[in-house]
Amino acid sequence: MPRVALFTGGSASNLLARSLEAAGIAATHVVSVFDNGGSTGALRRVADLPAMGDVRKRLCALASSSAPEARRVLRLFESRLSRRRSERQLWQELDALVAGGHRDTKALHPDHRDAVLAALESARHALPAGFGLADTALGNLLLLGSSLRTGSFVQAIDWARAVLGVGPRVLPVTLRSVHLGAELDDGRWLLGQAALTTEGLGHGRRISKLALLEAEDSSRPAVDVGACPPVLEAIADADAVVFGFGSFYSSVLPHLLVSGVAAAVARRPVPRVLLCNPTADRETEGMTLADVIRTVADHAGRAGEEGLRFLTHAVHFAGDGALAVPRGDVGCFRRAGGQVLSEGALLDFGAVAERATRRVRSLLPAGPPAARPAAAPGYPVVFVDLDHTLFDYGALRRGATIAALETCCREPETTCGLLLEHLAPPATLVLQELGFPDLRREWNAPAIWAWARMLDAPESRARAVRVLEDLRARAARVPTASPFEARRGFDALARSLAASPDGGEMASEALRLASAAGAPFAEQLAAFDVHLAANATLVAGARRLLETLAGEGVAAVIVTEGSTRIQRAKIEHLGLEDLATAVVVTDRTLGVRSLAAELFRHSRLQTTVAEPVPAAYDLLSRYLVKTPWFYARLVHALVAAGPHGLAAAVEGPLFLTPGQWSAAPRPRLAAVGDRYHKDLEPLLAACPRGVAAFRVVQGRYADEHPLSEIVAGGRPLPAGHFADLAAVQGALLAWVGAGGPVAARPRLLPDGPTLRSLAAVADFLSPAASETLATLVRELARHPG
Repeated sequence: MPRVALFTGGSASNLLARSLEAAGIAATHVVSVFDNGGSTGALRRVADLPAMGDVRKRLCALASSSAPEARRVLRLFESRLSRRRSERQLWQELDALVAGGHRDTKALHPDHRDAVLAALESARHALPAGFGLADTALGNLLLLGSSLRTGSFVQAIDWARAVLGVGPRVLPVTLRSVHLGAELDDGRWLLGQAALTTEGLGHGRRISKLALLEAEDSSRPAVDVGACPPVLEAIADADAVVFGFGSFYSSVLPHLLVSGVAAAVARRPVPRVLLCNPTADRETEGMTLADVIRTVADHAGRAGEEGLRFLTHAVHFAGDGALAVPRGDVGCFRRAGGQVLSEGALLDFGAVAERATRRVRSLLPAGPPAARPAAAPGYPVVFVDLDHTLFDYGALRRGATIAALETCCREPETTCGLLLEHLAPPATLVLQELGFPDLRREWNAPAIWAWARMLDAPESRARAVRVLEDLRARAARVPTASPFEARRGFDALARSLAASPDGGEMASEALRLASAAGAPFAEQLAAFDVHLAANATLVAGARRLLETLAGEGVAAVIVTEGSTRIQRAKIEHLGLEDLATAVVVTDRTLGVRSLAAELFRHSRLQTTVAEPVPAAYDLLSRYLVKTPWFYARLVHALVAAGPHGLAAAVEGPLFLTPGQWSAAPRPRLAAVGDRYHKDLEPLLAACPRGVAAFRVVQGRYADEHPLSEIVAGGRPLPAGHFADLAAVQGALLAWVGAGGPVAARPRLLPDGPTLRSLAAVADFLSPAASETLATLVRELARHPG
């Protein structure tokens, strides 16, 4: 089996890792370990270790075993402690994990449980008092604890490989805990890898020098660190050395700063291959392939023609889009003996990894593998709604609310009814403008239990009900013709509520109770979660439907509206992770949620708002809920990336030109949902051909939009109304077997002139929001008219 030393960063090369393994290439994965952000950075400040986060991600990406025990261990490695709970609750949860009483550790086989518990215990003892556990990755804690127990980061990684069932070896490029720094062409320094990925780049700023630093908060002194010894062994044994996809300056180049790596690579008389990223990012904006090759040579410590010989091959993915990396003048590289291997523009991230694998495989002793057939035109994909279609969210929420209220209320059922009646849209949208969370979606929040306390207490119930009834009535009168004007109306109503004696006092008291020290509602939060975990079940026929679709080779994609964090928690409770091909939540579409929020914050109190702002806000808002624009984006992403790459692709900016659409494998589409105007009609409107819609007429929304009303209104017709999912299953299988036309290209794209006008006046946006806007404008420039 041919051997490759693969130098990469984080998640950008995970598909490549799996593709190499599937092609029979024995890759040693050398991972950059300089990240100082998130839970990885927090743990590095506790223990003198390299960054473990990207190592964990690569291990999880390579964990392909379908064995139940390996899946349970993988789920533990991928889990994170909640961001919603108090620190006291998080420490209690960690203690339960360490003690073996947590459901995720109780489920493990004894052969693995003891080692997992020992690693967690070592990590637990290493954490100082006051350490913030929110959003900490359990896999990071396991690698930390195992490293402390064995005294070796490499041994800890090898242990994780064993329990996850990972075959290829994963190694840190160095065993020293150092940090990444970058000097910009204006003399300013960005300190820490997190700063490189979130600050300062783009807008014409370029990196002039990278360095490894002793501390993350000082550019002095630069340090010389040696390579992890097994890395040098992997280079010496490799039939090829590959520098893979990833953020160029923050993930790929840092490998060459580690002493011994560049020299060991240069000595090897084997293919030394650079896989150029298929698209430019903030780190490589304005660079050509020729610039990238020269920068690699510079960081390998080699000048002139000798430097250009450091690489023997560069794989370049061409394209005519604004995000493509131009070739530039690669004549010097070719004259030095280098070869540029050109690939056409590829839309599917999996296809990019597969084509790169074929190029690497062709340079290895055994020759190229047989090509894998592409997806056949007309492959079936089914979009399935989550809430009220796959499970009865309303009944589950009511039951969990009563269970929580039984811990604190005299009349839990009455109080539950008041909460459900009054804390619903549009009233919750007004409360959100006052600083409350989105209570429609974040139901198990301290603010809910604060309102419950006031609704349950005899001395405050009548007043609280009066305030909420008035709020609900006034919110219902706010004009909602456009998202911007609706939100301005809700914001004005919120300020009016805050200024009123009763409303202002009650809202302030609820916020005060919710944020009081000592986690006053910990018991209610825990009781709600316990009920949820014990009672979250799919509706009859849901599991069988998804399993049957998988057995027929049909991709089932769960498409749901709301918060990614909350919807994914529901999916985990319901055990849907292994039943769906992909999960898409509307709030991640195009990555524009933060941009829209900044637009509103800037203009909320202005008497005169710059003309493009309301139009742009309305445009972006369409993509964050189930609308024809959202479904148009979803279908473009599906055709570009395929079902397995859909969740990531829908967050990006790519829309397909007619030529790209025609060249890509196109699916037949079906949708299953309980709400016609949310789950079905928008898709039918966005994609007028090659789509079938199946409505489940059950539950809370069964009486909405009867068929007679749809017909009378001339609206697009579903393929049928069905009493339950068992009936839908038969109709879906008939649709799969019958064949039919592929999906037509949705023509609904964001309005380029509106976004260009916004870019001309939006100097108030943050760098991240500006980059999101600029990326969209560049993409839409590919679509004239």
